[in-house]
Amino acid sequence: MFPASGRKDSDMHQGRGADHLSRSRCALSTEAGALEPAKASPYQKAFRQGATIVPRSFYFVRAKGLDGAPDSDRTYWIETDPEQAREAKPPYKDVRLSGPVEGRFLFSAAIAKHILPFTVVATHPRPHRPSR
Repeated sequence: MFPASGRKDSDMHQGRGADHLSRSRCALSTEAGALEPAKASPYQKAFRQGATIVPRSFYFVRAKGLDGAPDSDRTYWIETDPEQAREAKPPYKDVRLSGPVEGRFLFSAAIAKHILPFTVVATHPRPHRPSR
């Protein structure tokens, strides 16, 4: 990733590539960027975790008969995704959902373990669309 500077891709993962990030850019670059960290947000103490969907065993499901994108006019039988059920934490450890869900309520969502830099390895459909 850093051929001009002689850096290796592993340099970024070991914290040695921070000088190549810039607050004025929205992408990684091989050009030198800001040398000082950005000022912390005044809202930082109000949050404990970033963007996340919890409890995952409520949202990540397997839909029988679904191959590809869901048909919004069809109803699917869903069950809690087995992987999410295994990884669930109390008090949701033993909660399993199953039942019919309209295709218009199934969406794909990516979680951190399914994302690589600049690509998505896998997505999971989820049965809930937040109301406005």
